Parts: sequence; structure tokens; C-alpha cells
Amino acid sequence: MDFHRTPDRAPFRAPSGPSRRAARALVYQRFAVAFVFTFAVLTVIAALHTWLDSIVVVGSLAGSVVVAFGMPESEMARPRSLLGGHAISCLAGIVVSHVMRDSSLAGPLGVSIALLLMQFTATIHSPAGADPLIIIAAKGAWWPPILVLLLGLLIISLLARWCARITQTLESKKQRDGSASQ
Repeated sequence: MDFHRTPDRAPFRAPSGPSRRAARALVYQRFAVAFVFTFAVLTVIAALHTWLDSIVVVGSLAGSVVVAFGMPESEMARPRSLLGGHAISCLAGIVVSHVMRDSSLAGPLGVSIALLLMQFTATIHSPAGADPLIIIAAKGAWWPPILVLLLGLLIISLLARWCARITQTLESKKQRDGSASQ
């Protein structure tokens, strides 16, 4: 029975018998922890967005939260990809917004440049692909969205580590309980 499948990980197959319930309980505990952290992070980011009255960056960060808490073992969830992908994409958006100003090609060019740079630097983080569009839409007032992105990424990174520790604790507790019952 498949409980949790990501592109980077083989499906989780629960063992049969009494340990099956324990394995299923662990999976649901992971889901609950990811839910709580996702809700907490996006609540703080939404408050920052409102407080700074910035252009909506919550969509881009929401995608990062899904990657960080829903697929923590993926390459895109690594700090290098999470932080580097957003940094590169923001930089691409700033440069393109200054060079092309009001061109309808600014958005496609910004995202394309961001992707190319993320590929060269091995920092691909798909939610960061929206950053150039956000920066270009800000029409020169890009500090508020950049500030929300930076603070949001800091919060995501810190809480993703905390979430990983909680998940590891749950898994090691299950292993201890499983070995004690044998």
C-alpha cells in the first residue's frame, strides 16, 4: 500500500501485521507535523505581507513551503536550492525589470534567465520561478517583496530544520519501540 510518494523517493510500503499500524501511524504523524508547520509559516508570511503592504509573494513562498515540508528529502528542499534559487530569481527579476521596464517580454525573459542561472548553479527551486514575475510586477518598488521573501525564506529554513528534527525524533522513537517489542 503506497502512503507517501514523491519523485525523489520510492513509495513507502507499510509492512504487514501489527507493525503496519505503527508504520501507518508514523506516516500520519509526519503529515500532521508538515500540516502544522505549513500553516504556521504561511500565517507569519501573510502577516508580514500585510504589515509591509507588499505585492503578493505568498504564492511563491507557499510553493517553497510545500517543497520544504511536503518533500523534505528532495533536491529542491535543500537550503542551497531553496535560498539560492530565490536569490538568483530575484536578481534576474531586478535586472530584467531595469533593462526592459514595461515590455511584455520582461516576465518571460526574467523567468527564462532565472531558470538558466539556477541550472548553471545547481540551485533549481521551481517556486522561485515566480520571483522575477513578482519583481517585474512591482514596477521598481521591489524592496517590499524582496524583504518579505527574505524574511519568509529565513522562517521556512529555520522551521524546516525544526520539522526535520521532530520527524527524526518520531522515527527513532518508532524504531526504539519496534526493537523493544521484538
